[in-house]
Amino acid sequence: MAKRFTSTDIWSEDWYLDMPNEYKLFWHYVLANCDHAGIFKVNLRSFCSLLGVKIDSSVALGYFNTGKDRIRELSQSLWFIEDFFCYQYGQTYNPNNRVHLSISEIYIKHGIKMTSIRGLTDLKDGVKDKDKDKDKDKGYKIKKGKKIENEKVYFEDGSFQELGKDQKALFEDGRIKPSDITKGLIN
Repeated sequence: MAKRFTSTDIWSEDWYLDMPNEYKLFWHYVLANCDHAGIFKVNLRSFCSLLGVKIDSSVALGYFNTGKDRIRELSQSLWFIEDFFCYQYGQTYNPNNRVHLSISEIYIKHGIKMTSIRGLTDLKDGVKDKDKDKDKDKGYKIKKGKKIENEKVYFEDGSFQELGKDQKALFEDGRIKPSDITKGLIN
């Protein structure tokens, strides 16, 4: 069962409060039944039969997008929830995160560019950037690897260290370069 973060502020937002109850329920249905990338396959028949109500998708889009675009209509049968990625996963896209990579593949399939995601502020590998910033704050001089041979990484100053278990696996898969390794960090 998928789990989702929800905003409690919705109960004080005019666009939500102004909707009829069946459309409020449909909003929650959309959020609960979209995939992990925020893509919802429009299925009014299922929703209407579950609750014994009648709703219209164009009317729903009108309510949902009042004052702000909350739903991007990819086609008549597919909707994209605009703020979904940032609300569920944060403002940084990390291509080394399997979930983020999976979402990126779904977006590519549907013609959604990562740069069009509202609220996304960083399309880099945020983990490494944070580590660099921490080291800079502490006054360390970061030494990057120059070459990898015999399961060791060699640095510009002539020193070396053995690769950690994760680093070995990444190097064997071709997903890590010597410059990706920081002296003193073994994982």
